[in-house]
Parts: sequence; C-alpha cells; structure tokens
Amino acid sequence: MKHREQAEALAEQRLTTLLPLLETGLDAAKQSRLKQQICQQTGLSERTLRRHLARYRAEGFSGLKPRSKQRHPRADEAVPAAVLE
Repeated sequence: MKHREQAEALAEQRLTTLLPLLETGLDAAKQSRLKQQICQQTGLSERTLRRHLARYRAEGFSGLKPRSKQRHPRADEAVPAAVLE
C-alpha cells in the first residue's frame, strides 16, 4: 500500500513540474525557455524532462508513475535444459 502511495505522490510531483509545458499555444522558443527554467529549478536533466513529457502524452497520469524493475532471466534460466539437449 505504501509503495502505491509513493508512486502516486511522485507522479503528482512530476505532473506539477510538467504543467507549464502542457499549456496550449506555446511556441518552440518559449517552450525551450520553460524547459531550461524547469531544469534549473528542479535539477532534472532536459532528457529526463523530455521523457516524462513523452510518457505523459502517451499514457496520461499513469505514465508518470515509476516503472517497476523487472528481473531478466539469466542465460541458463532462459532456455529449458530439455531444449538445450
């Protein structure tokens, strides 16, 4: 339960950060200045900011929640032993 609350809080924080960039009618120069200001204020890199913005546009609010780290199988676990023989 606590993990979900933390994910929601982080997504809300990310959305608050992105709100100025979501205004309609922004020209490219103004959007660039806003990105620069947000990066300076928050300490985020421009790449991170662009990623958050793209995920929000593609997936909405849920796209701003942190992704779970999924375990990748080791090479010997990926293919069953019977298949290898």
